[in-house]
Amino acid sequence: GREAGVYSASRWTGSTLIDLPSATASVGLPLNTTGRVGANGVQLQDQTSPATARLGDSAGRTNGNYGHEYDITLNLRNPTDAARTVRLSFGSNVTGASDTPSFTFNGPMLVGDSLRAVYTRPTAPKQLLATRTVAPGQTLPIRVHFFVPGLITTNAQLILETP
Repeated sequence: GREAGVYSASRWTGSTLIDLPSATASVGLPLNTTGRVGANGVQLQDQTSPATARLGDSAGRTNGNYGHEYDITLNLRNPTDAARTVRLSFGSNVTGASDTPSFTFNGPMLVGDSLRAVYTRPTAPKQLLATRTVAPGQTLPIRVHFFVPGLITTNAQLILETP
């Protein structure tokens, strides 16, 4: 069933330091997954949460964290001696030749001080959120703040690219 109630761990907050490489590179940071994200046998997070109060026919656990708040700060550090350009995008892991489902994410995101309307679908699974230049030796924070809208398709990511 769908979520209709109060679910534990309904807010994800945090910050992380990311050293920018001197060459072209990219990395995806998983968001609103339906299961555990692990590396080398260690489970890093479980993004489903049990209900603390719910309607009788509603889901006993969250699925994709509908309605959950994300408040993430990416601290981009440039350890090189040249300025680096960084592109931050939001991407759905659901891709395909047809628009089924009709959309995978549809909602606003606050990126830094800019409110962005984010809309992804299988034939257009990635949307640019921001481009920043990080000076040599500088650490530049980028805050991404949003609520997961209902009826989206889970398994998305924030994508950082240094062209």
